Amino acid sequence: MLVQDIIGRYLGCAEWALRGGGGRLPSTFIDQSDPPFFVGHAEAEFIPLAQSQSFAAALDAAGVAVELAVVPGDDHSIGILDAGMRERVAGFLHDALANPAVPLA
Repeated sequence: MLVQDIIGRYLGCAEWALRGGGGRLPSTFIDQSDPPFFVGHAEAEFIPLAQSQSFAAALDAAGVAVELAVVPGDDHSIGILDAGMRERVAGFLHDALANPAVPLA
């Protein structure tokens, strides 16, 4: 089995989406029907901040509500979820769910 096959199975996407690398980027599939996004990123984490910034900019350009929260430090993912970040995420969810772009069923 080729590595590309393994990656395709892991990601659950078609082979065409893996060709050329662009299909692996979340920004490839952004459109105005996407839900609001909260993007949290630590300033010095191993994933470059520019990736989150460009993703947030692409969402904004497509008319998708997005909040980019950049926090100090080098933690990733759950590591940045301190009391302040929990409050920001809760506020984001409160606003997004109180006024959904698409009515909740």
